[in-house]
Amino acid sequence: MTEADYAKFKAHAEALCYGTGVFSSGRLWHFNPVYFITHMRLCSWLSLNDIIKLVRKYQKSPVAVYDRRHPLTIDELIKRLIEEGTNSAGDVKRPAAINEALPKILNKYGINTPIRISHFFGQMAAETERFDSLVELGSANYFSVHYDPGTDQGHKLGNTLTGDGVRFKGRGSMHLTGRANYGHYSEYRKGSGSNYFTVEPHNELIGEDAFFAFDAGGYYWSSKQRYISRNGRLVASGKLGINFWADQGATHNDAEEVTRRINPGRMAFEDVRWPAFKHAWYALNDSTEQEDDYFSIKE
Repeated sequence: MTEADYAKFKAHAEALCYGTGVFSSGRLWHFNPVYFITHMRLCSWLSLNDIIKLVRKYQKSPVAVYDRRHPLTIDELIKRLIEEGTNSAGDVKRPAAINEALPKILNKYGINTPIRISHFFGQMAAETERFDSLVELGSANYFSVHYDPGTDQGHKLGNTLTGDGVRFKGRGSMHLTGRANYGHYSEYRKGSGSNYFTVEPHNELIGEDAFFAFDAGGYYWSSKQRYISRNGRLVASGKLGINFWADQGATHNDAEEVTRRINPGRMAFEDVRWPAFKHAWYALNDSTEQEDDYFSIKE
């Protein structure tokens, strides 16, 4: 570049960054691009394209290797995010318009920073099988054996009537489960004493309506507390809501603490939740150190 050309380039760059000029009848202001980008990144709204970036192409198979024979394609993911899905029996397993409900709920419940969104997506990868089903899978007999009254899990979930296992199986983006949790959500949505979502067919709305599916997940995310035993009684540890635990950071231990609030047994943590969190975190933060198991769905 000659000195004359460099002078023109420098004058152009300075005008873009610092100068003002007349444009039509108004005044044209120019901003330092770094500050402009910094400001725009404060917007946490996720478009359809943003959601796609946060979902991994591959997920662990039962033999503990990445199943490269069955990658999740962009077309299939878009279908899951936009269209209603049904199971082999014709029952709704996924509501339509997930892509519209999800960003609204993230903003509503303050899941609006890169670290919080990443943890939320890490959990959803296991809870919904990457948006394939927002209803817990299993036969009526399975839910009866594991969750009906008289079982350990049924007692913990507040199930009191025969059939409560399947009636209040996991539904929504974080799989709200059990009569007690459905009852708590009813009171949250409809007021004290309400049993709206514990009455059929309203219980099914949490899996069939996109707003309720994600609102129930956001409610669950915001209402969870960690309790520890101290002097023979349980006391709260940390602040209310999983956002508190998500804000602790991006380490393996941080992700485990978030997982324990959703699934105390850490089901699918190493194979699904942890890798899915790391994928979303890399997509949202400023790190240039890409993980070896980062699989972009666009590649």
